[in-house]
Order: sequence, then structure tokens, then C-alpha cells
Amino acid sequence: MMDQSTAAAPTWQGELVAQRDVLNSRVAAARSAGASADALRTALLEMGPGADHLARTMGDPSAFAAVVPVLVDAVSAVVVRRAWHESSADRWALLGVVPFLPRAMGRSPKVTVDVVVQGAGRVARGADLGEWGRRFCTADAHLDDDDALRAAAAVAAWRSGFVRLRGAALAAAGSLPDAALVRLLDLAGAVDESSSADGAGDGVAGVAGVGESLGAGGAGSAGGASGAGGETSGAAGTRGAGAALPGSRGSAHGPGSPRDVLARSAADPFWWPGAPAAGRTGQVGGFRGSGGPWVGVPVVLGAVDAATPTWRVAADDQVWAVVADVHGTAVLRESAGRSTSAAELDSLLAAVRPDPALVDAVAPHLGAQDTVTGAGVTSAGMVLVSRATSYRLDLVRTGAGEDRARAASHDIPQDQP
Repeated sequence: MMDQSTAAAPTWQGELVAQRDVLNSRVAAARSAGASADALRTALLEMGPGADHLARTMGDPSAFAAVVPVLVDAVSAVVVRRAWHESSADRWALLGVVPFLPRAMGRSPKVTVDVVVQGAGRVARGADLGEWGRRFCTADAHLDDDDALRAAAAVAAWRSGFVRLRGAALAAAGSLPDAALVRLLDLAGAVDESSSADGAGDGVAGVAGVGESLGAGGAGSAGGASGAGGETSGAAGTRGAGAALPGSRGSAHGPGSPRDVLARSAADPFWWPGAPAAGRTGQVGGFRGSGGPWVGVPVVLGAVDAATPTWRVAADDQVWAVVADVHGTAVLRESAGRSTSAAELDSLLAAVRPDPALVDAVAPHLGAQDTVTGAGVTSAGMVLVSRATSYRLDLVRTGAGEDRARAASHDIPQDQP
């Protein structure tokens, strides 16, 4: 006879049969809410391989048994919403992320499913969903409770391109251990490279205050993707750059540690290990017919004073906000509550006078001879540039922020007792 340690792991199909008296009522409720029997059957079958993997990695048969009703409820809810299809972020989250969070699912299955499904829906509109899921799953073994799970969701989303979560992610990172941060931020090799740079210190610095957060109970609305549909009431970002963050559990704060990397990134939003110190770092926007936000050629009006770098841009008879940092960008309607009048817009455009010295500084990096129609520079030395013949805006790094980032690593405040 096999002992418990060598017994086969429980299976999804086996648990569905074993718990049928309880689960049948849940399925019946989903059918009453409008889900078809065929759609439910298909979805539950598709959940099988991932659920079996979860059962094997959880190890404890009784823990997996407790997870099964939660998964059935989650799958049924997605089917009821008619969201169980190939392009569904909810379906992707249940099939591709939940099965790879054995520690979180063993601890709090309902909370974990809510964080993952709600988070995936938001991240899909503002970041690389696959990278978010990968980073999130690799940190599972180092997340001790539900608060850490929510914090990890925000940090992974920011690192995967969700720039509107920058302030929340930097604040949330202070509560996470270094082992989790290394995985969430993809710093396994980068921290060694960073440690060779000048600067030393103990403690953490960053952006204080939580803005939007991901997952169950999270504050704020869904993050905006780059595109015409995104709207915001103003410049994105949480103010307070350089404010101290709470110390992290089990963290080291020397040069090259995740604390050091986050401190330097907080001081200079476009610094990251391996990121170029100067030159064109990317482009933002584009023609709507090709997936961009604009029909007309945009003009940069100037930079906005915000913790997350933000610029105002005129295009299509309205004003937009462009938000960006080293990990991502977003193009958002500046105001959902009011429209900019034609007279106001004409006045804004008439006031645009690109600084000749700034134009000379960015011109060598644009890669094409064109007339610069607008340029706005942040205190970190990042310039957003508009050109007469381009639907895309260029992000050009002048190099002014590198000293600021390095200085942050020299003066990191000590953790408070």
C-alpha cells in the first residue's frame, strides 16, 4: 500500500465528482443566470490541465479540495458574463496565472483568484499582460500574506509597463522582501551590474502615497492604455518624489540591492540598470488607423509638474496627457469633464515656442530631418518631442537625470525602528 507521500495527487476531474453534491448547485445557479450548459462544460474542461498542475504543486490534497469550489465559481462567473473566449483576460488569468500560484491559492484561494482576475483585466489595458503574469508567478514563494499578494500585483504591473501605477508600485515595494522584488522587477542579473555604479547607502527612498492598486479591494479605476479610449481627470502620478518609504521585511539596502535600484528609479523615472543614459529611448502615440490615438499630427505643449513624468499634447482639437517612465507610456484624454474650446486650443498652440537649445540637443537623436514643432523637458532630462510630419512623439534622453539617480543612492534614509 502506498503511503500518503507517494499517493497520486488529486485531480480536477476527481474532485468535481467527489464534490458534485456541492458543485451542482453552483453550476445550476450559473445556468439560471444565463450560462449555457455547453459553455460551462467546455470552460470547466479547459480548466482541468491548469487545475491538475496546481494540485500537484500544492501537495496537500485537502488544500486542493478547498480550492475546487472557488475555481468553479470563478469559471462560472466568467461564463455568465460571456467572457470565456480566446481574447478574454479573465479566462487567461484563470488558465495561465492562477495554477502557478500554489502558495497563495493554498493560503487564500478566493482572495487570490479575485486579485488575479481583476488585475488581469486592468493590466490588459495598460501593460504587457504576459510579462505581468510571469513576474507575478515567480514571486509567489516569497509572498507571505494577502497584502503582499496585492502589493506584488501592483509592482509587477508597473514593471510590465503600467506607468499609471508607478506611484502605487513604488510605495507597495517597501512592504515586500528583496527575494520577491528581485523576481517582480527582473533584477536577478541587473542588481549585480548596478552594484558596480557609484553610490552607497542604507534604507529606501521612493514616492510616498498609494494611487491606483490592483486586485480585490484595490482603490482607483482601471488603468488606461495608450490609445484614444483612455481618459483621466488630469496628470497621472502620485506626488512626493524622494519621500521615504517604510522599510522592507528582510531586505538589504546596499548598492545594487532592489532598494537601491528603486531609490534611483524614484529619483529619476527613466533610470534603470541597462537603460541608455542618452539618446532616443522610444516613441509614443501614432496614427489611429494603425492603432494609435490620433487622426491629426500631435504637438507637444509642454511638460507638467508631476511625480510621474507627464506632458500636455494637442491633437484632434483637444488636449491629451502623455505619461511615461522607463517601463511604459500611456496616452490619455486630459479631461473627461470638459472640452477645450477652439479659442483655448489656438491660444495654447500659439504659445508653443520650442527652446532652440533644447531643439539642438535632441535633433541628433531623432534619426530624420524634420521640423520640431514642440518639446517639453522634465527635471530628469527626458524630452518629449513632436515633429511636423510624424504622428508619433519621440522620447529623447538628454542625460541630465543620470546624476540625479546616482545622487539618490548616496543619500538613502535609514529605516525607521
